[in-house]
Amino acid sequence: MKTQSRRTAVVGAGYVGVATAVGLAENGHPLLLVEQDSDRLAALEDGRISFHEPGLPEAYATQHAAGRIAPTSA
Repeated sequence: MKTQSRRTAVVGAGYVGVATAVGLAENGHPLLLVEQDSDRLAALEDGRISFHEPGLPEAYATQHAAGRIAPTSA
């Protein structure tokens, strides 16, 4: 039986969305992080988040750099 790779999407990159995305990525799930706000999306694409939660900016940057979180607008 062939295993199929699945990709997860998290819609919205606010506090809950980013924290959820990081948690899933840290558990090995590659995912798309969908955000419509162009300024927030630009920050995400640079490996940054637009707010501060202790430890979350570093965790996001690590998962993004590893290719497990791919920000997108669609």
